[in-house]
Amino acid sequence: MTKNSEYFDTIIDKFAEWVNPFDLKTRLKWFSSQLDIVGLEGKLVLDVGCGLGNFSKLVKEKCGKPIPLDIGNDLIMALNNELSNCVRGDALNLPFKSDSFEVIISSECIEHTNNPVTAIREMTRVLMPDGIVILTTPNRIWRWTIPIAKLLRIRNFCGMENWLSRKSLRKALKDLDTEILVERGLYVFPFQIRALWPFLEWFNKKGQLLKPWMINQCWVAKKIGK
Repeated sequence: MTKNSEYFDTIIDKFAEWVNPFDLKTRLKWFSSQLDIVGLEGKLVLDVGCGLGNFSKLVKEKCGKPIPLDIGNDLIMALNNELSNCVRGDALNLPFKSDSFEVIISSECIEHTNNPVTAIREMTRVLMPDGIVILTTPNRIWRWTIPIAKLLRIRNFCGMENWLSRKSLRKALKDLDTEILVERGLYVFPFQIRALWPFLEWFNKKGQLLKPWMINQCWVAKKIGK
């Protein structure tokens, strides 16, 4: 497909060790709470940028029907051993007809494309009217930390890093005729510092006044029916 897909295939064996357990647990918990509100039983759910399939497995646990999608061929081949209906595809050109899915989820994917707004546009295109998209992605105001994290060797990822600001993401959702239902943040400080985990967990729950400055942004939006 692209150099991006080739890169993701080269790091398949490193994915699991690169994922921070606290971050993964936190994001899964947040997605779980939002999926419970939506209700998944029998619903077709597209997981854009599924990676190791953690969020697709969560959908399956909640009686939804996950369609895991990722750009990396080897990632999808490996995931096929655990989940059915895996699809290799580009978030910027989703291989589905418009209005195909009742729910779309995507966690830490769009920032690794060369046009995150196009990725959001594609998600809303294949989302049914009144369907729900649940999305997390880093906040651009923290983009400056990436070179430092790489220098300190606490971040090994070397793919695309196109982070949106909260303002840009909010505008994208509104321009695409969606109604924003939930807007939250995660992490007032980097989660790589283990000693801060209890502090971060407390602020994730009680400190949402600080969400404009939090590292990760979390969104739930509904496609306005026509």
